[in-house]
Amino acid sequence: MTLDNFVGVIATVQQRIREHGALLRSSETRTRMALIDPLLTALGWDVADPVLVTPEYNVNGKFADYALLEGGTVCVFLEAKKLDEPLSKHRSQIVSYASELGIQFPALTNGNDWEVYDNSKLVPIEERRVLNLSILDTPAHRCALQLLLLWRPNISSGIPVAAGEPLVSPHSTSVTQTPQQETTSFPAHPPVGEPEAGWCRLSSFVGNIDDSVPVAIRFPHGETRDIQSWGYIVRHTVSWLFAHALLPEKNVPVSSNDKRFIVNTEPVHPTGRPFQQRAAVAGTPYVIDSHVGRKAVVGNAQKLLLHCGVSPDDVWLQVAP
Repeated sequence: MTLDNFVGVIATVQQRIREHGALLRSSETRTRMALIDPLLTALGWDVADPVLVTPEYNVNGKFADYALLEGGTVCVFLEAKKLDEPLSKHRSQIVSYASELGIQFPALTNGNDWEVYDNSKLVPIEERRVLNLSILDTPAHRCALQLLLLWRPNISSGIPVAAGEPLVSPHSTSVTQTPQQETTSFPAHPPVGEPEAGWCRLSSFVGNIDDSVPVAIRFPHGETRDIQSWGYIVRHTVSWLFAHALLPEKNVPVSSNDKRFIVNTEPVHPTGRPFQQRAAVAGTPYVIDSHVGRKAVVGNAQKLLLHCGVSPDDVWLQVAP
């Protein structure tokens, strides 16, 4: 699996939490199937492979929900809880399970929150924690970097490297990393210096009167969406940013100027004037005003990306032939 695909799995998990949270909070089994199993499999721990994963692993009459194995040796004990169940009351339990069998890495998750501990550190439990992640509160690309700590080749090495800058190409078949400082930038796609015919960067697209509506928009990691009209450039941008936890409600509304909002939770501009052409953004709690010119559409999409820390250089438009 490439890093791009892994980010896609994380985005799917984030969406499931948002859309089906009530169901998942009612059942540990549902949480495991919908949230935990897909992430473990993406990290190289195929939950259907008994050589790699043993569910309900017996530890002296007690049971760990998952044992992750390499070469017949347990690398990680993972305790699973239903969505949003507090992990604090279970830490001592899983750390104790791991200590009894000399397992270095005990871990806990409720599908959203993930914690990993290093039992080789002879310090209090809190100081052993090497991963503390909330998937819903973290952009998908940052989640991917942090969860690489549990990537199977990383853990199996016995000396896993903490999250670092991924070294992948858009067409790579595996993930590698170096222990460098985490990066928040996205790899450009198409590759820098080798743009595909018919594609141009959003940052250089103007939206002149003679320009036709672009055919598609491509976001970092290669996710591509069709464009039906000019307003879809902003609509898709809002949707993508929200899906990757880059545009949470606390950061909305976003203004284009002192009289207009680009996106809001209510169809009202800062002046109190209602949106002239309200358009709900599917899968989000947001609405946009589609009654803007094509240049303003392009400019608004660029402003949204910059507002969320994403370079418009990393977003591409496929222009009509």
